[in-house]
Amino acid sequence: LVNRTVVMTDRYFDGTVPEADPDSEMLAVLRDQAQETHGAIEGALPAFDTPRMVEAILRLVREANRFIETSEPWNLSREPARNQDLATVIYGLLEVLRHLGLWLSPIMPGKAQDIWAQIGCEGSVDDLRAVDGVWGALHPGQKVLPAEPLFPKAEPPGDASETNSNEDE
Repeated sequence: LVNRTVVMTDRYFDGTVPEADPDSEMLAVLRDQAQETHGAIEGALPAFDTPRMVEAILRLVREANRFIETSEPWNLSREPARNQDLATVIYGLLEVLRHLGLWLSPIMPGKAQDIWAQIGCEGSVDDLRAVDGVWGALHPGQKVLPAEPLFPKAEPPGDASETNSNEDE
């Protein structure tokens, strides 16, 4: 999600967070899921209930991935009349990444800071508080920084005959 969103921002908006209305109806599904995630994180954080925090974060990631598939930014980019819709989609995805950076910081501080830097936010994500998790605080005009994927896809294990070849010896 991080790499995909940053690459689309770079491709469609020259690496700049686009101007968009964070309260747009187009973003309702992301905004609602982010608010639900925020509540779950606030409930789980005092007990440092990591599994509950991770599950809440993963629900937001899955919703953002679904949002990409249904909004089809690659098709929006081909229609100049839909540029504002494209800007709204990309802004919403970047705002999700801002939230992910904030909420991952207690459990994956290095990855959280990497997300923070890739979406062009300054400073340390650790300096923020849960109140910074309000929707729509991402600043248009920030430059994203494409980088290596933070969570590379796992390669499937080698052929089973390779791993068992020493068993007969």
